[in-house]
Amino acid sequence: MFEANERYFAGRPKLDRVVFRIVPDETVLLASVRTGEIDLLPYIAPNKISEIDQQTELRVVKYPDRGYSFLAFNLQRPIFADRRVRQAIAKAIQRRNLLEVLLNDNGRLIPGPIPPYFWAYDETLPTDVFNADEAEDSLDLAGWVDQNEDGVREKDGQALTFTMKTNADNKLRSDALVMIQADLQKVGVQAQPELLEFGKLVEEVLQRRNFDSVLLSWKTGYAVDPSPVWHSDAIKNGYNLGSYSNPRVDSLLVAARQERDRAKAKPLWCAFQRLVAEDCPYVF
Repeated sequence: MFEANERYFAGRPKLDRVVFRIVPDETVLLASVRTGEIDLLPYIAPNKISEIDQQTELRVVKYPDRGYSFLAFNLQRPIFADRRVRQAIAKAIQRRNLLEVLLNDNGRLIPGPIPPYFWAYDETLPTDVFNADEAEDSLDLAGWVDQNEDGVREKDGQALTFTMKTNADNKLRSDALVMIQADLQKVGVQAQPELLEFGKLVEEVLQRRNFDSVLLSWKTGYAVDPSPVWHSDAIKNGYNLGSYSNPRVDSLLVAARQERDRAKAKPLWCAFQRLVAEDCPYVF
C-alpha cells in the first residue's frame, strides 16, 4: 500500500492511498472488478474483453503493448542450420489465425525485430508470409521429403521433428503451440509442445540454451536498441537465445546506434530488419 505524501513538492496527491492486491485466480480477479472491489485492472485476457466491455459500469482502454511474441529457433541444432527450413516453418504457420482465435484480433502481425511503434520500423516488409505451398517447396529443395509416407519428412535417416518449449502457466502460449503444431503437421513437420514450469524454462533456455525452439515474448525499451537480443556478442553476454550470428547484422547494429541523425539511421535500421527477416531466426 502507498499513502499520500503530505510534503510532496507538487502538492498533496488527490488520492489518500493506493493499494495493490495480488489475485492469482483470474475468475476471482474479474469478479472483483465487477463488484467494485478493484478499481483498476492493468491486463485482461483477450477472450474476456468482450465480456467486460458489456458491463456499463466498466471501461476497457486499449493501447499498444511494448512487446512482441516469437518462436525462436536454436541455431545450434543441425535441423535449423539451413535457412530454408526456418523460412518454411515461418511460412507454414497461420499467424493471422493465431491473432484472430487466441487474441480476438487484439493484436497485429509484425515482420521483424523492431515493432511498429518505433520510428525505425520498416513499413515495407511483408507482415503475413503464410504460404503452405511455398513452405513445402522450400522443404523439398532443402532435401526434406516424406519418403515412407508416414506424414513426416526425413533427410539422411533423420525425421523433421523438434520440440517447442514454453511456460506451462501461460495458457495463451500453450494454446498457440497446439495450433502451430497442427499447422506444421500439414507440411510434414512434427513439432511437439513441451510445457515447463517457468523457473525450469528459464534454466533450460536462458542459462543452458537447451532447447530446439521456444515460444516467448520480449518487452522493448523506449529507445531503439535491439543489440542485447540480436548482436552476436549477446550469445554469451545477453539474450541472443538462438545463437544467431550475422556479421553484417552486427555492423548495422553498431552503425545505427552511433548515428544520431534519424534520417540517416533509418536506412540502417531497415537494412537490419530485412536481414533478420530473411535469415528467420524467429517466427515473429
